[in-house]
Amino acid sequence: MIEINLLPPKIKKAKKMQLFYVFGILAAGAVIAVLAGMVIAQNNRVKETERKIKTIEAESAALQDKIAEVKKFNALEDSLKKKRQIVESLLIDQSAWIKLLDMLAEKIYPDMWLLEVSHEKAKEEGAQVKVAGYAASRAVLADFVRRLEEDESVSSIGITKIEMTDKYGAGWVGFEFNFTYSVRPLKKQG
Repeated sequence: MIEINLLPPKIKKAKKMQLFYVFGILAAGAVIAVLAGMVIAQNNRVKETERKIKTIEAESAALQDKIAEVKKFNALEDSLKKKRQIVESLLIDQSAWIKLLDMLAEKIYPDMWLLEVSHEKAKEEGAQVKVAGYAASRAVLADFVRRLEEDESVSSIGITKIEMTDKYGAGWVGFEFNFTYSVRPLKKQG
């Protein structure tokens, strides 16, 4: 069978051009559709990323509150520790005089008496205690000092004055000495 195109050549050319335009428009539409799809996909990624950022920011804000609570708790805990140390120190200081006087009462002999028991500000190793009084003899005083040296709470005994006096009768020995007294006993070396 033979086909014969009876259309004039101008119309043939116009038909080819029309076909070319249709394919061009379809190709341009496909490119536009692909680009639109890419833009939509990119927008979805941006929205997803923004949503994740908002979630992280919300978690961060919630954690900031918790961090602030933890810092506040730590500050309260430090304050409590300091107060507890102060209370313990006060209790130790309060009981120090009682323990000191009790210890001196145990060590003192009947034929001696104390006129003064005082202390200076406590140092790290203990309170500096000054004791003054009278003893019937040097032997009684020496035995009293030896008994003090045996006590774990007493260290650094230094005799500052020993003198014979007739103030309270013949043969009395006036004395004055210092020592370091620690409520928490120091271990004796030696």
